[in-house]
Amino acid sequence: MVQKLEDPRPTAPIAPAEEGSGVHVVVWRRPAAKEGDASEGWGAWGEELARRLVAELGARALRRFPRLNARDGAAVLDAAAERLVRSGPPSPGPIDAHVRRTVFCEALAVDRRRFAEDVGATAEQVRQALDGAHGRISLLTDRERAALLAIFTLDHVAEEDEVGKVVLHAAVAYQMRWNTAHQHLSRAWRKLCEGPLAAWQTEWRGAHRFVCDPPSFELWAAAREYLDACSGRGAYGGPTFAAWTHAHEDHNAWFCEWKKRSALAATRWHAFADALEGSGLHPRDLAGPLVEACGALGIDRWLVPAKVRRQCWRDLLCEAPRPSLETRAAWRTLLRAHPFGAETMAVFRELEREAALAEVAGVELESAYHRLLAAAEGRSRDGVQAKDDFRRALEAARWV
Repeated sequence: MVQKLEDPRPTAPIAPAEEGSGVHVVVWRRPAAKEGDASEGWGAWGEELARRLVAELGARALRRFPRLNARDGAAVLDAAAERLVRSGPPSPGPIDAHVRRTVFCEALAVDRRRFAEDVGATAEQVRQALDGAHGRISLLTDRERAALLAIFTLDHVAEEDEVGKVVLHAAVAYQMRWNTAHQHLSRAWRKLCEGPLAAWQTEWRGAHRFVCDPPSFELWAAAREYLDACSGRGAYGGPTFAAWTHAHEDHNAWFCEWKKRSALAATRWHAFADALEGSGLHPRDLAGPLVEACGALGIDRWLVPAKVRRQCWRDLLCEAPRPSLETRAAWRTLLRAHPFGAETMAVFRELEREAALAEVAGVELESAYHRLLAAAEGRSRDGVQAKDDFRRALEAARWV
C-alpha cells in the first residue's frame, strides 16, 4: 500500500507485486497539501509517481499488443504519462487500474494503424468495417451479447497469463457451460464480421478491442477485481479458493482427456472411411439401403440420391461428425447385412471403442464443470461479491 506521508515527496518507492500478479492493491491517496502548495494538480512528487508507474506497469500492459514494435511502445508510454499528468490525479481507487487503462487506451490507436497495415486496408476502410461491426451488436441475441461482452471486457483487462481463461471466467460469471460460452462467442463474432472483416479473416482476439470502446474505469476495475478473485490474489485466497483451484484443475484434466479421446475417435472415423473404400463394396452397390438409412447413419447431408452412384465412401463420411451411439448402431446393422469383410469390421470395432471412451470423457467433463460452478459459488463472500459486482457493472454499461 502507499505509505501515508507527511513530506510532500515519497521517502520509499512503492513495492511492486511479484511478476505476473498485477499490482492490484495500490490505492491513490493525494497527500495533504502544505501551506503554499497548489491545491490542484499532481504536484512535483505526484508527476514523478505517475511517470514511474507508467514505466513499471505500462510495459506489462503492452505485452497484450504484439503488433506494436519497440518504437511504438515507447511512444505509447510517453503519451500515457503525459495524459495522466495532464488530467491530474485520478479519482480514488486502484491507481494501477487507472495507469493500465490509460496505457491501453493510448495503445489502441497505434494498434489499429498496425492492424490496417496487416490486412492491407486504408484507415477509412477499417473505420467503416469496424463501425458496421459495432452497429450489429444490437442484432445479437441477449445470451450472445452477454457472453460476447463479458469475454471482451475480461480480455481487455486480462494479463498475459490470464488470457487463455477469459472465456471460462465469463462462463462461470453467467453460470453457463464453457462450450456454450464458446459457441455464443463464435456465433456472435461471425455475425459481427460480415463483409470486410470476414474477408480479412479477422480472429476475435486480434480485433474485438477495435469494435467495442474500452470499458469505463468502473467496469475495468470491477473486471480486474473479478479476475483477481478467480486467481486467488490477495484476500481472495484461503480454503474456499483452494477448493475452487482443485475443481478447476479437475475440469482442465477432463477437458484434456476429452480432447484427446475425441481426436482419437475422429482418426478412427476417417480410418473407417478408408476401410470401406478398400472393402470392395461402393456406395453405388448399396444405393437403395444407403438412401433409406442415410439419416440414421448420420450422412444425410452428404449423400445425394441422384449422385450416389458417383460418390465414394470418403465423400459421405469425411465431413460428417463422429457417429453417436445410435448412429454407430445403424452402421453396425449395415455392416452385418452386407459383405464388407473382417478387416472393415475390425476397424469399425476400434471406432466404437474410441468413440465410447470419448463419450465417457464428455460426461465426466460435464460433471467436472458443474463441480467447478459449485466451487465458484462456494468461494469466499468477497469472491462471490466480486463476480456479482462484475456482472452488475457489465449489465449497466452502454454498448450500443
